[in-house]
Amino acid sequence: MKRTAHTLPPDVLCAYAAGRVDPALGLLIETQMQLDDATAEQVSKYEGLGGALLESEAPASMSESALSSVLAMLDQGPKDPAHPIAANDDDLDAFPEPLRTAARRAFANGGWRFAGPGLRTISLPTSGEAKVDLLRIQPGFGAPRHTHEGAEITLVVRGAFSDETGRYGPGDVSIASQAVTHRPIAEEGETCYALSVTDAPLAFTGALGWLQRAVRT
Repeated sequence: MKRTAHTLPPDVLCAYAAGRVDPALGLLIETQMQLDDATAEQVSKYEGLGGALLESEAPASMSESALSSVLAMLDQGPKDPAHPIAANDDDLDAFPEPLRTAARRAFANGGWRFAGPGLRTISLPTSGEAKVDLLRIQPGFGAPRHTHEGAEITLVVRGAFSDETGRYGPGDVSIASQAVTHRPIAEEGETCYALSVTDAPLAFTGALGWLQRAVRT
């Protein structure tokens, strides 16, 4: 693993360690922790700090049936009505967990969707409000130029892309707000895979932007 040039701010990692981030962002952070030593170390420190704070708290009283209730819930196991995990895209098997399982599940549910020349996407289901997509960008291609109605956080899983803000390789995170207009382009060579989390739709510019606004009215 390596230390990335672009990562999430400490307050976001601290919120993750405390269990206070949207599940979509949680998936992105857990994937980045597998790709970047510095992120994993930082989260571990915050989790250790949280554990120390909990130990300093006065014990809370619990009912006599609390333990048996928890054990009964564990015996039931997770409720997962999703389809069987299967995929024909071998690249997905090289992803770190938990992204690998989520991507294979989503792939089996419909496969890659066309999102533009050289660009395919898979939407990953989560229980939160944010939207998370896996992007597959062929070398030399990219997303249409756009700005944002909210925040867009993108983690490069494989390959690399560049935009107006810099270059992003495996483990790097790009954070874009309403103030950023960009067009990410995948570098020549390896196909770029990226995980994108958004809390509002993208706002396209140019002809696509006109069409997007026309459809909404």
